[in-house]
Amino acid sequence: MAVRWTWWDSGTRPGAANCHLDSLAWAGSVDCASLRFYRFRPSVIVGAHEDCAHVARLDYCYQHGIDIARRLTGGGALYLDEQQLCWTLAMPSAEARAAGQTLPAVLERFCQAIAAAVRDLGVPASFQAFNDIEVDGRKIACGFVSDDGQRTLFQGSLLIDVDVETMLRALRVPTEKLSAEGMRTARGRFTSMREHLEQVPDAQEIGARIAGALGAALGVDIRHATGMAPPEQRDSAACAAVMPATAAGERFRAFHRTPGGVLHAAVALEGDGARFADVYLSGSIQLAPPDLFRRIGRALAGRPVEDLEEQLALCLRETGWAMVGATEADLGYVIALAANRRREQAELGVETAAANMLMIHSPGHDEGLGDILAQATVMLVPYCAKPLWCKWRNRDGCTECGLCEVGEAYRLARERGMRVVSINNYEHLRQTLADLRGMGTAAYVGMCCENFYLKRHVAFNEAGIPAVLMDIGGSNCYELRQEDLAYSGTFQAQSRLNIELVRKVTALIPATRTGKS
Repeated sequence: MAVRWTWWDSGTRPGAANCHLDSLAWAGSVDCASLRFYRFRPSVIVGAHEDCAHVARLDYCYQHGIDIARRLTGGGALYLDEQQLCWTLAMPSAEARAAGQTLPAVLERFCQAIAAAVRDLGVPASFQAFNDIEVDGRKIACGFVSDDGQRTLFQGSLLIDVDVETMLRALRVPTEKLSAEGMRTARGRFTSMREHLEQVPDAQEIGARIAGALGAALGVDIRHATGMAPPEQRDSAACAAVMPATAAGERFRAFHRTPGGVLHAAVALEGDGARFADVYLSGSIQLAPPDLFRRIGRALAGRPVEDLEEQLALCLRETGWAMVGATEADLGYVIALAANRRREQAELGVETAAANMLMIHSPGHDEGLGDILAQATVMLVPYCAKPLWCKWRNRDGCTECGLCEVGEAYRLARERGMRVVSINNYEHLRQTLADLRGMGTAAYVGMCCENFYLKRHVAFNEAGIPAVLMDIGGSNCYELRQEDLAYSGTFQAQSRLNIELVRKVTALIPATRTGKS
């Protein structure tokens, strides 16, 4: 039976209402295909496999009436409102994927079609792997895909205009300071149809161009269905698999940045820590089948930790899986990082929360806490943890006057014969890491917030030096949306070191070094 292809526009709706219509389209797309265009009332739309706590500023959203809902495709969270035109294309998998075609290839095919439609509208857009459509390096649209073997879903959004300020307040991501200068910096990451066209076509015109481009990519005719009503209620139980709950309770946690997005693991261990009780995976990753993370969790539950690699490989062989920009090795690594927290906790003699503040940077993915600390000769401390009144706040150095945690960190490091460097801004970090690499430094320890590590991961990777990093608390620049000031070294609030964790970490460093600050 031939598939009937239609497109329609359902107007502006709340986040949960739009996501519900998507679930109905998904449930009914085994034997039909539909392309729906729509807009959102102000909403944060979380990726199918993300933990809301990692990506949304929940308090701000609740206070300002911003909906929080979860879409059916993976990837990262978006802030969406009436100024973006969104779409959901639901179809049988056989119509979307040629034999043997990979999930990344399907995603690229659809995103290339969106780029072609935007060019047809007069804006010189191009595809940028893995899922962005850009104009001169600035994002104007993005796409996400999901496939369960029977049905394929392609979703995305086109920026007609963009409310950068609300977006930065609503999303828990590294952000610029919300000043005029900070807004210009943030806006530089995005562009819009309005910025490039004197008169932006209406939604029907844009929808028709996108429908035509997607139809051409699929070799089908997607016809406009005027006056179309929302689909009838269907059994959408298949969608539940992509809506995981937040990992609650005391768990060992870790994250790992991949080209396709950030992977998070939260692990509970049985008894002496030799077996997995359960494994919870989340992240801004696009994958298939939609319940892949849950399948992995079920496969590992009750299994010995030492059998992680074998059991993960077995689960994936039986699944027929795919991920965009991430590999089986990435999955195994992030789970192992979280499971290793138990051993790190024991080595340091700290609580679980403190162990979860560790960030093990191992370029080869083969060195643990003890391996790195046995070689560490340098400590890097953030200037933002120095008091505002300190004359050394924006200088590399410390008199160890005893009036702040940074001075204590200096003292602890110097007792081990380590060189200490106060990092004053991002460029100083890059130069310091380059210098350490040039001197053949084997390893170092440092302090920074998790968001800084994720955002500036390229600098740590380029250096290629193993490190033990410790998360910082207090008034960090990302929570206060003052990243641009931190980048330049003029952030005017004080972060806090977990000095007890610093003591525990430095105590494991051999005190046989000779060094200077």
